[in-house]
Amino acid sequence: MTDFPQPLILTIEDEPAIRDSFRNYLEDFDYHVIEAPDGVAGLEAFRRHQPDLVLLDLRMPGMDGIEVLAQIREISPDTPVIIVSGTGLIEDVVEALRQGAQDYLLKPIEDLPIVRHAVDRCLERARLVRENRQYQQQLEEKVLKRTRDLAAANRRLKKSESKYRLLFESMRHGFALCRPADAGRPPEDYRLMDVNPAFESMVGMGAAALKDQRLSALFPGVDFQGATQAGADRGSHHVEYHDPSQDRYFDMLVYLRENRDLVLVLADISERQRLKEQLQQAQKMEAIGTLAGGIAHDFNNILGAIVGYGELAMLDLAADHPARRKVGRMIGSCDRAKELVRRILSFSRQNPTENSRVRMDRMVVEVLELLRAALPTTIEIRKQIRCAGATVHADPTQVHQILMNLCTNAHHAMRKTGGRLTIRVDCVESTQVPLNEGPALPAGAYVCLTVRDTGTGMDSRTLKRAFDPYFTTKPKGEGTGLGLAVVHGLVKRWKGEIGVKSGPGKGTTFSIYLPRIDDAQEAFGVPVGAAATGCGRILMVDDEQALVLVGREMLARAGYTVTVFTCPEKALGQFREAPGAFDLVLTDMTMPKLTGDQLAREIHRVRPDLPVILCTGYVEAMETAMASEAGYAAVLMKPLMMDALIHTVGLVLEKAAKGRTA
Repeated sequence: MTDFPQPLILTIEDEPAIRDSFRNYLEDFDYHVIEAPDGVAGLEAFRRHQPDLVLLDLRMPGMDGIEVLAQIREISPDTPVIIVSGTGLIEDVVEALRQGAQDYLLKPIEDLPIVRHAVDRCLERARLVRENRQYQQQLEEKVLKRTRDLAAANRRLKKSESKYRLLFESMRHGFALCRPADAGRPPEDYRLMDVNPAFESMVGMGAAALKDQRLSALFPGVDFQGATQAGADRGSHHVEYHDPSQDRYFDMLVYLRENRDLVLVLADISERQRLKEQLQQAQKMEAIGTLAGGIAHDFNNILGAIVGYGELAMLDLAADHPARRKVGRMIGSCDRAKELVRRILSFSRQNPTENSRVRMDRMVVEVLELLRAALPTTIEIRKQIRCAGATVHADPTQVHQILMNLCTNAHHAMRKTGGRLTIRVDCVESTQVPLNEGPALPAGAYVCLTVRDTGTGMDSRTLKRAFDPYFTTKPKGEGTGLGLAVVHGLVKRWKGEIGVKSGPGKGTTFSIYLPRIDDAQEAFGVPVGAAATGCGRILMVDDEQALVLVGREMLARAGYTVTVFTCPEKALGQFREAPGAFDLVLTDMTMPKLTGDQLAREIHRVRPDLPVILCTGYVEAMETAMASEAGYAAVLMKPLMMDALIHTVGLVLEKAAKGRTA
């Protein structure tokens, strides 16, 4: 091997322009390139520098590429050699591969990244060979077994050698030789003569079954006559094909030989296609997240005024006033709206999840309220709560997501014919679940959530793959195949189990078993009107007029003196004139001209000890980090509830007072 810090590549090529293009391109990627204009000079350079890889032309004056290749193999059998040929003759390629070439490229090469891809792949292969050799030396027993396996494989390979066999066996892509099926020029169709194992694996058929198979039957919808005509004009032609039976994507390289035979090279690009779809989905979710953030900020501001004045109204109403119940329901509805915004943000941003106590009966009721407006009237919805108050330890947003996913799948199964969707909640013991009707459960108490539909159902093959990632029976564009895989992963994370029963025309039933936790009295906030009182001077800044007005009245009722501003610049000016006039600052995060973190930094330049509380309707991970760096004493999520606001203000002022006396 070379002592150069980067891989050393030797180019043996009689065309200066090609050498220059290879050198200029590869050196841009930190390869070190040396050159030789003919075979003799190339062998001399190879012996002197011992390069990591050789790019070798086949047709050169004097010593041709095949002879050079043979001598390189004698000197250093492990050095990868890539043949660069302009002849286009398959016989040359076969002979080069027979002599030990790792790969071949057809000139002219218009897309230079192909060269880099071939170089990277061969270097990686050489590196793996070296590492494998080192590993073999360390693990003698495994080496011995592997050597026997390789020897047996080599013996089988030698027995099956024929004119094209080495080429076939060495290619990771599918390779097929085809002959015309008719006398057309070019022919309308072709029949398979020979295929390699990779081709068999890709199409899911053995060589015997593929013999004499028409390409039009194997790849319906592909215009091979047009492809061969285009290939005849340009040397080769690429065609993309989607196999719906396997949900796999292929790139076909069609090459027409002079004798009218067709060479078909098949590359599986399914993973690349899925990554592309995942990227598009991620970009879509990012856009949704950005939109949701803006909506959440504005919506929480609106809710803040409604909640604030509602709580103030509760303080003004007598305990037996008939309006108290209505105002209380209004505040409760606002609280549910606040939770809905949080769930939208969590779904769109994939925020870190937090598990908590979840009452499954309430979750089912909430989901059904959303579904009734979304599902057609042809689908009857039935709710069966047989275990009221049943509680599990999970993330509420993700439980909501699971229910929506299963119900959406049920809708898709019944949207053509209609039917009945049943959601049931039961409390069961592990011993009550028959082994043939559900998953094996560790001993204990469980909440069983059942989602049943009367739709088309699934056959046994589909049922076995129901939880496989990317597997879907929905048409393209209606599903990614990730829904049930995500459901399965979440249930397992919560130490639960999921089972499914289905049959063609018999509908589908999903049963989710989650460990049941002991019922506990739910913690409620301090009743409105019982909030603690305090004293202190507070500077409140928010660009929403309604919020500063309601915030001022809330704090004033608790005994605080409040100065409010809707313009952060004016608030900063007032503070700079009398920095000692305030004991605490409450500020919104997103404001025009001066954001909350910028305002906090300016305030702390004057008074580093002054506590600042951030009030915001939307906190991303970056904003949380900025809040810490800006020295916020606390962060309150909008809409502000009176008890939470007064309680937090009291705690922060108490902590600040202790800090001053310490």
